[in-house]
This record gives sequence, structure tokens and C-alpha cells, in this order.
Amino acid sequence: MKNFTFKSIGKLLMLAVFSLFSVYATNAQCTYQIELTDPGYGDGWNGGRVTVFVNGTAVLTDITLAGGYGPEYHDFSAATGDEITTDYTGGGWSYENNYKILDPGGNIQFETGYPNGTPSDLVSPGVTANCPVSGDILVTVTDAGGNPMQGVEVGVIDVNTLYTDAAGEALFSGVEVGIHTVYAFQPGVNYIEQEAEVFLGQTTNVDFVMAPPVMVINPLAIVETLNPNEWFTTYIGIQNIGDGDLFWTAEVV
Repeated sequence: MKNFTFKSIGKLLMLAVFSLFSVYATNAQCTYQIELTDPGYGDGWNGGRVTVFVNGTAVLTDITLAGGYGPEYHDFSAATGDEITTDYTGGGWSYENNYKILDPGGNIQFETGYPNGTPSDLVSPGVTANCPVSGDILVTVTDAGGNPMQGVEVGVIDVNTLYTDAAGEALFSGVEVGIHTVYAFQPGVNYIEQEAEVFLGQTTNVDFVMAPPVMVINPLAIVETLNPNEWFTTYIGIQNIGDGDLFWTAEVV
């Protein structure tokens, strides 16, 4: 039997985690679109049609623009690494037609047709799908009474910083899958942070309740006259009677 050291086991665990993440990323699903337009005249495709394939399987069959300029959008699903191709069949005045393949971010990955003539087929290797491995974080901030707090600084550390809206919310889109530190800060109130885990294609809710600290100092002032080389010792009481965390510094002036 082969003996494994702790170092070897640690390396095996790291490889296993990396392999799982690689499979997770490779199998990520997302939504692509095909956009149909008739910019050449604005009377639809006049019998023209297009079929969309993912890995050779038709996912949209003989779709068309019935009339007008468009645009008309059709959604279809693909996974990272999938091959997207099309088969276009022209109708009357096909040179007026145009279609585009759009990725999940709305970016054009393929375009054909007007003003460059009749649309062509998107042939293999086509467009290779690439789905972002990300999700969203929705931060909600309320006060101790449950009322939304507007204008609070909230952030996902090493990602972005936003400010809450009138509903006390801020949405961080496209955050990488994994565990992140989220914080909320309002001057005069407090600073709070917590960890949140982001899952592929899902929204993680992070709720903060912010309450101001109430600082009580007793006595507020100490006046004492000292002669050279004299020392004076006294105590000052500092108490927080509010709900929020209190942070303070002091100096002798």
C-alpha cells in the first residue's frame, strides 16, 4: 500500500477542487439571442427564415420576421464550449434581411446580411459559447426600525462600491462565483461586514441593519492646574448606549 504524506494529500485536495471548478466553469449555461431585422425596406423577411443549431441540434427552427423593420429577438440556451451555427434560407428581396447572434451581455458575436447582401449561413466552427461563471449580490440596508436607508456606501471588497437607492438596495451584477466579503458603511452610524457566497446564475441576498452608536462621556471636561513636575490622575467614563458599534480615539491637548 502506498503511503501519502499530509503534503501529498493537500496537493490532491487542491487538484480535486481545481478539477471541480473547471467542470463547473465548462458546464456553465447561459442565454444567447438571435436578432432579426429588415433594415433594407422594413417589410419583414418575405418568406425568409433561419434555423439556429447548438452542437448540431436545432434549437430554433425556421424563425422569421413577419413584418416591419424589427428588431425581433429569440432566446436560446448554450453552455460554455458549445458550437453555435445557423442555416439561412432566403425569401423575396433577401438582400434586405439582417440577423445577429448576441452573447449574454448583448455583444454581437456574428452578423450577416444588409447592407452587404443576402445573409449567409454561420458555418462550423461557428460561434463558441462562453458563459460567465458569475451571479449577483443584492444588498439591502435598513435602520433599526426596518426602514430603508438611502445613500449608504456598500461594497463587495475587491469588486465594486455602490450606494443604496431609495429602497435601501444596491445590486452587484456579474460577481464571480465564490465567497466574498460585503460591507456597509455610513458616517456617524457604523461599519458592518459579512461574508456572502455567490452561486452561478443566482442572486445572493445580503441584509444589513444599521443603528447609530450613542456615546456618553462623563465628565465632558477636566480642568486642572498643575505646577511643574506635578502629576494628576483621573478617570473618564465612555459608554455606548446605542445599538451600533462605537469606535473612538482620544488625545490630550
